[in-house]
Amino acid sequence: MKKTGISLFICALLSALMLFGCKWEVKDNKYLDRPDVVVDTDLDVFEIRGKYINSNTASITFLRQNMDSSEQEIERVAVIFPKNIEDTNDQTFSYKDEKVLTNKYYRYYLIFTNDDGTRNRTEWSDKKKLTSGGADSADKLKYDTSSSHYVFDNFTLTAASAFDAPDNSVITDIDDYDPALVFAAGDRIQVFEISNITAVDLKSLLPEYYFGKQVKLLGIVGQRAIENSTSAEIKEIRWTNIAPVTVKNSSGDTLEYLDLKQKFGTTDGYDYSLTSNNEN
Repeated sequence: MKKTGISLFICALLSALMLFGCKWEVKDNKYLDRPDVVVDTDLDVFEIRGKYINSNTASITFLRQNMDSSEQEIERVAVIFPKNIEDTNDQTFSYKDEKVLTNKYYRYYLIFTNDDGTRNRTEWSDKKKLTSGGADSADKLKYDTSSSHYVFDNFTLTAASAFDAPDNSVITDIDDYDPALVFAAGDRIQVFEISNITAVDLKSLLPEYYFGKQVKLLGIVGQRAIENSTSAEIKEIRWTNIAPVTVKNSSGDTLEYLDLKQKFGTTDGYDYSLTSNNEN
């Protein structure tokens, strides 16, 4: 009789907890473990830390979200290429990120791309903010495109006037960044470094994949490639925040897509997409 009474009490207690708002969370195990994010108070930057998944990791992409922004868009931060630079005695990595706004909460996740092309992301990190360091305005983190646009004609993008890079008040190594354009077509988003920001020949810039598709220019970023000190291999790509760019035709009409109907170059740009194989 006592056992029956205890069982009824436990059932009643569980029912009451459920009725009065107790949240029962089931952990979603399809994502990899979240990265650690700490505030480096000496440098006034975020440090994103994690572990290598395995020796087949070809690249690790760092993505960020401003939790205090009304848009809460996902921002690409950097991609590192761990091949030949891992320390076999230390299977951890870290990346320092200063390209954020002061006193805003941010969180991060990573995408691990394997040698076979499969892409798996982590869970979101805890949110953190910088109370010192960072930028007091977004224009210190991206190109200024507010007073210019591109004109698209005969497979060429021509700037009406120059696009200005951010100053070095936050991104202190901005002089080492080169301009790059971000294009989307089908399920692919890539960033391509350009040598001339005011006149871009798309026939020589974009690879064959973009042929016959609706192509959209998402914007301009600054891109810095850092090579391995012992070889010519690129070990890291860093990006400024993206700045959208208006594209018009020769008549002055704004274009959402670029009409590209012929074969282009063969050099692929760096991956800039958000999707992973363990989504959905």
